[in-house]
Amino acid sequence: MKKILVFMMCVVMIFTFFSCGKEEAENANTYEIAMITTSQSRSIDDGAYNKSTWEGLREYAEENNLTYKYYEPSEDSTDARLEQIDQAVQSGASVIACCGEEFETVIHTAQEKYGDKTFFLIDGYPTDKKGGQETGTNAVGVKFAENELGYLAGYAAVEDGYRTLGFMGENSTPSMKNYGYGFIQGCNDAAEDIGVAAEINYSYKKEGETAADIQKKAETWYEDGTEVIFACGNDIFDSVKTEADIANTKVIACGSDMNAKSKNVITSAVKECGIAVQTELAAFYNGELAGGSNLVLGASEDAVGLDVKTSRFEVFGQESYDALYQSLKNGKLNIATSEDAQKVSLLTQKKQLNFVNVTVD
Repeated sequence: MKKILVFMMCVVMIFTFFSCGKEEAENANTYEIAMITTSQSRSIDDGAYNKSTWEGLREYAEENNLTYKYYEPSEDSTDARLEQIDQAVQSGASVIACCGEEFETVIHTAQEKYGDKTFFLIDGYPTDKKGGQETGTNAVGVKFAENELGYLAGYAAVEDGYRTLGFMGENSTPSMKNYGYGFIQGCNDAAEDIGVAAEINYSYKKEGETAADIQKKAETWYEDGTEVIFACGNDIFDSVKTEADIANTKVIACGSDMNAKSKNVITSAVKECGIAVQTELAAFYNGELAGGSNLVLGASEDAVGLDVKTSRFEVFGQESYDALYQSLKNGKLNIATSEDAQKVSLLTQKKQLNFVNVTVD
C-alpha cells in the first residue's frame, strides 16, 4: 500500500512539474508590446525609422517591466505585414506599433480586425485602399512637423555661412512641400537676422526621373554654385549624397540621422520616432490615449530636431540652436505649411520672404 501511495505521489509531482513548466513556457512566449518592422531587410538595425521606433519602445518597456518583441515580415508586402500582426496578437500583444507609410493600409485593416487591440502608426495615418484616412478608436496615427524640420535646417545652414542653397523633394506631396516651405522660411529668417541675401534652387522629383537624373541635376546645381542641398526622401538623398561625395560639396539629410553616411552631410533634420512611440505608450498605460486621433508632433513635444553634436557646422552652434528651438517650442515662430500656400511663389508673397530669391525648377 505504501508503495502504491509513493508511486501516486510521484506521478502527481511529475504532472505538476510539467504543468508548471508548460505554463511558464507559455508565459515566456507572451509579449505585451509588439513592433512590426517594415521587412526583414528594413528592420530594427536599419539606422532609420525602424531603429528609432524600436529603441524608444524597448526603453519604455524595460523601464516599466513590460514584455516586448519585434516581428519581421518575410517580404515587403501588405500581406506579410498583416501576417506578423496576426502573430503578435497570438503571442499576447495588447499594443502594436508600426512605422512608416507602408503601414497605412495595413493598420486600417488591422484596427478593424482586432478591435480589442491598440495600434500606433508612427509617421503615417491609417488609410483605406481608396486613400481615405480613417483612424479607429483603438488606433492613433502620428506624423511630424516637417515644416519645423525644414525651418531648422534652413536657418542653421544660412547662419553657418551658406548663401546659395538647394532643396530637392522626392515628390510634391504635402509632407515634402512642408519640408521645402519650412526650409525657405528658415533661410529667409536667418538671412534677415544676419543682414544678407540667400539664393535657393528648388525642385520636386518629376515623373519618370531616375536616380541618375537626380544625380545629374545635383551635379549641375553644384557646378553652378549651389553650396548645400537639402535632400528630402531616401532616393533623393542617395543620389545627392553620391554627387556631393564626388564633388566634395555639402548635403543636408532629412527624416533620420544620416550624419555618419558621409563627411559631406553637414546635418540631418530628424523625426524622433522613439519619442513619439514612448509618448503614445505612456498615454496608453496612463489611460489617456486619444484613440481615433491623427496627431502632428513637433518641437513642442521634442519630436523633431537637428543633432547639433554630430553635425558638421562651423559657425552655427548649440547655443544658437537652443535659442532657435525654444522659439519654435513656445510658439513664437509661425511656420507656414502647404495648407497655407499651394505654390512657392504664393508662399514668398504671403510671408513676405524678401531675403531669399527662390528659383523653382
